[in-house]
Amino acid sequence: RSIRILELFPSRKSHEAVAIKLLEVSLDDPAEFEALSYSWEGQPLDQNILCEGESFLISATCRAALERLRLKRKSRMLWIDQICINQNSVAEKSLQVELMGDVYSKAKQVIVWLG
Repeated sequence: RSIRILELFPSRKSHEAVAIKLLEVSLDDPAEFEALSYSWEGQPLDQNILCEGESFLISATCRAALERLRLKRKSRMLWIDQICINQNSVAEKSLQVELMGDVYSKAKQVIVWLG
């Protein structure tokens, strides 16, 4: 019953690269986080962000949400399926999809991103 959440690092300048760090937490005692709900199906993963200093590709919709949700002075803890679930692992996706109801119910708040 563990999930990943991401720490979205702050930026005072909108043109700075989006930078995150992934953390593994237990759903039975999670750190406080927000969950993002949005549509990204069918979009190519062609937008670059930095994950612990390494290049990480996400969809344009996800990148736009991260840029808008990024705070200026403090980090923000988020659960975003596209990033927090390994999309290259069918086994992990199957396990994590079963936990999504718990993820959304344990989130401090659910953010709906319409663009």
